[in-house]
Amino acid sequence: MPESRFTLPPQYDPHAVERPLYRRWLERGVFTARADSPKAPYVIVIPPPNVTAVLHMGQGLNNVTQDVLIRFERMRGREALWLPGTDHAGIATQNVVERLIAKRGRPASTSAARHSSRGSGRSCARPARRFSSSSR
Repeated sequence: MPESRFTLPPQYDPHAVERPLYRRWLERGVFTARADSPKAPYVIVIPPPNVTAVLHMGQGLNNVTQDVLIRFERMRGREALWLPGTDHAGIATQNVVERLIAKRGRPASTSAARHSSRGSGRSCARPARRFSSSSR
């Protein structure tokens, strides 16, 4: 039997493999859909994050399912885009803002709500990228 050119490490190190691979995918634009593509489009819009910006298991399952569908359609040759939602104006947000207004007054609360919603969109996208999601 011929000798192997390399040996496998005794344990899989995801950081050594997945970070460089994901970085290469991003650099090559693998997850970027082109609007002028002749391919059939396939788009999923990720629901916007909740006001707390804390992801839970249900959202994780939803994201994995959507990621699998997007990657599958990409492999089938479609121009696939998985677009994260970042704006949120739901009931939970309204409750938080109303509590802030009652506590601090309208001008301070409006500023705080804008700042919070901008931060929550970014903090929800980060975990998705950490598990190599194909969203952009």
